[in-house]
Amino acid sequence: MLRMLLSMKPTLSQVFSTAVIGRNITGNFQVYGNTFNNTIPASITSMPYASFNSTAVTIQNSGIFTTGDIHVFSNGITNYRIGIHALNIPKIKIGTPYKDIDTSPTSTIPPRPNTITHSALVANQINESIWLQNCPEAEVNDNIIENSDDATSATYFVVELDFVTDGYLRRNLINGTSTITGSALLIRKPCDNTVLECNEMDGFNTGIQLANGDLPTQGEADP
Repeated sequence: MLRMLLSMKPTLSQVFSTAVIGRNITGNFQVYGNTFNNTIPASITSMPYASFNSTAVTIQNSGIFTTGDIHVFSNGITNYRIGIHALNIPKIKIGTPYKDIDTSPTSTIPPRPNTITHSALVANQINESIWLQNCPEAEVNDNIIENSDDATSATYFVVELDFVTDGYLRRNLINGTSTITGSALLIRKPCDNTVLECNEMDGFNTGIQLANGDLPTQGEADP
């Protein structure tokens, strides 16, 4: 098992197969304050769905076990096929931790978004900004995500949740273009008790897509 505290702060302006990889983590693992810039994403031409070529950050454990604070925040990611991916990471925090969200006008706690930008999608591939697999109690808050590529033949899912139970997605700002196949939020398998709150999704033909997945009822029921 790996125990580590990682606080990276480089600017990476070249092509990486995968820029940051964390595996079998039991301690604290933080990735923050980085700039990941993939300069030629179109060079990635063929890969299976589960491949992690052209991924900025992936954190993967071989199974679900107790971890420390795993947090990815305040990063800038440009033109990676997959921005942030996690597998078997309970309580991962992407963006501002929920406990630190303060909507008071006098709040002095700044948000800690990841800013993920796509101006050139990888053609004929599935592109995703945030992809979580089997990550119970994950938090995805305050992230800013935008795709301006309206010409490439590609599929684009902004956020994919796959078995994310008891999760929390709050105050994410998502902008896209309706000419690209995909959706703002893909629920691939059941995500029991996961809550969506105050997210803004613009420019997609499909906002929330269920693919053999489901979400609990959101918001308050009609009286």
